[in-house]
Amino acid sequence: MFIVGLDYARPGQSVFGNVRFLLDILCVVKNQGLHMRIVSLVVFLSLAFLGRSQSGEIPILNFTALNETLNLESDTTYVLNFWATWCKPCVEELPFFEEADIAYKDRAVRILLVSLDFATQVHEKLVPFLKNHTINAHVVVLDDPDANTWIDLVHPDWTGALPATILYRQKDRQFKEGSFDSTADLFAYIDSFHLKN
Repeated sequence: MFIVGLDYARPGQSVFGNVRFLLDILCVVKNQGLHMRIVSLVVFLSLAFLGRSQSGEIPILNFTALNETLNLESDTTYVLNFWATWCKPCVEELPFFEEADIAYKDRAVRILLVSLDFATQVHEKLVPFLKNHTINAHVVVLDDPDANTWIDLVHPDWTGALPATILYRQKDRQFKEGSFDSTADLFAYIDSFHLKN
């Protein structure tokens, strides 16, 4: 069975082995026409919220896999921040997202940091960066070279500039291109969306 979008070449990772097994099962379920909403929710929760393994492994997705997270229909507000280690405004606002991840953990809000760093540099650059900056929020790497196609699918207003943040719950969307000025600025942005829905 072929699972598109995940990099499984990671020895000794029980978390990723379990995720791969789960996704193999879900692909069978999906191919048999069972409810897509349930499949999408389980895929998202499995990928994004199991967190990094103890060795710091990070899921590597193509847009097809990530797109599952952009179409979940639950009562949870999802906050996806697109960023990269080479983007100064992104790095400056990462602590705000880390604080949000902690502050909203008991509410129906989930934070996912979508790194656009090179997948080939995850071990050498991204994992040490996250450790040095004490970032424990959930991180995935988006490794899909066809940005001209998937940028518009994330949100039609996105020019591709970083950082960019999309909030969504079911069919409702709110998009911001550019950085947040403070933790309070990010919290106000999340709350304005989360509380109105």
